[in-house]
Amino acid sequence: MKRFAYVNPDSKVVENISLGADDWVLENWVETSDVEHPAVIGGSYDGSVFINPKPFNSWTLDENKYWQPPVAKPNDGKVYSWNEETLQWVAM
Repeated sequence: MKRFAYVNPDSKVVENISLGADDWVLENWVETSDVEHPAVIGGSYDGSVFINPKPFNSWTLDENKYWQPPVAKPNDGKVYSWNEETLQWVAM
């Protein structure tokens, strides 16, 4: 089985399907086999990779097509959640 994502004219992913080898695909369906950048409904496609939906308004897309917060997440073994209002990580 192959996986395909339907990409609308605004480059948004709106559906995912699996097809057999003999099935054919219509226009705007893009094969998705990249495990690092899978097609996620609500995400987008830039012509080369799928991009997850933007998690928060303050986050920016890096050169590797991953969303990054304006402040790095602490790496101290605790579980954190992003607070968009204060633009900081909050320990859970």
